[in-house]
Amino acid sequence: MTKPTLNGKLALVAVFFLILSSFALFWLVSNFARPHSMLGRAGFLCTVLCVLGVLVFSWSFSVAYLAETRNWSSQTCMKAGLPLAAVGILLFIFARGSGWNLGALLANSSILAGYIVRRLVYPELTDQEAVSQKPLTLFPR
Repeated sequence: MTKPTLNGKLALVAVFFLILSSFALFWLVSNFARPHSMLGRAGFLCTVLCVLGVLVFSWSFSVAYLAETRNWSSQTCMKAGLPLAAVGILLFIFARGSGWNLGALLANSSILAGYIVRRLVYPELTDQEAVSQKPLTLFPR
């Protein structure tokens, strides 16, 4: 069975969706007309979570393409969500109004982004193999 490769054109489409979903997420959170009914609030929450999912997956796919072209290790791929966490923590600390909610969502979803990147670049590795340290040898095999 051949290993699925990540395409550069699909990575470009993922970058487009990354930009689009980040604008949509910031607009949804900064929207001043909040629903007051229970069904409206549930729909708003589902909308925010779906846009956040698109943001995380498009970030993961575009970083996975970069990781595959630069031969990142599995431990480095797990750290691919750190920029999302940094932006989320900065929003959580410095944002006024309802922006801190978005910061908390971004910071928490960065773990998922790193996991998705690792699964896209190294689909054959198990979770234990991905985080284990390789033994140091003087002569590589």
